Amino acid sequence: MPTIEDIKRHQLYQYVGFRVDDALHGEPVPEGLTAETDRTHGWLIGWQCGFEPMFVLVYSYLPNVRLDASEAIELAIDYLLEINWFSDQSPARSADFVFEPIR
Repeated sequence: MPTIEDIKRHQLYQYVGFRVDDALHGEPVPEGLTAETDRTHGWLIGWQCGFEPMFVLVYSYLPNVRLDASEAIELAIDYLLEINWFSDQSPARSADFVFEPIR
């Protein structure tokens, strides 16, 4: 059985549930998001949920601005806390997976 490490970045888009920018504007990801339709080239921050992972696509709303890993993780966690995604609120779980943006 393949592990998350064996999966290529473009294959992870099927597991992206939300996207959030650095203005903390978040929303569920529309159906059919793919590497080709993702124009943000953001960070993919993920958590293992049962048998499947769930990822948050994190990016800057400003063109040509790249977030660093710690900013992206913090934004993803803040958004998931805001929508009460974590089953227990204290403390928030750290990310299980962090994939860099396409450069």
